[in-house]
Amino acid sequence: MRRSRSAAALGVSLLAAGCTQKWAPQSGPVPQAAASQQGRRVRLGLADGTQVELTHMRVEGDSILGVASAPPRRYAVATEDVQVISVPEGDPMRGVSMMGAISIAATVVTLLLLVELIARLP
Repeated sequence: MRRSRSAAALGVSLLAAGCTQKWAPQSGPVPQAAASQQGRRVRLGLADGTQVELTHMRVEGDSILGVASAPPRRYAVATEDVQVISVPEGDPMRGVSMMGAISIAATVVTLLLLVELIARLP
């Protein structure tokens, strides 16, 4: 029983890892890289080591502005405090389709186990 739980946990972890978002760092000076991504979702790597994810990012003067999540709030940072700007890489629906596939697989496995359990009943 313990072995099957470990295998199930490993399987779910590997499937979830396939759903994570990958980020591609943008090259060039920060003001130009930010200007080329206006209106998009970006991740800013700040000089103090923190990362901030912004939606509706725009450049105004020497600042980068946008909406930070959880809870949504306006956020502004000086371009000189930003070390790297990254944008989402790949298909944005990849995670959604992967979760759909996981749900279908879990349903099929549950039904098969249920049929096997019913067959064992006297």
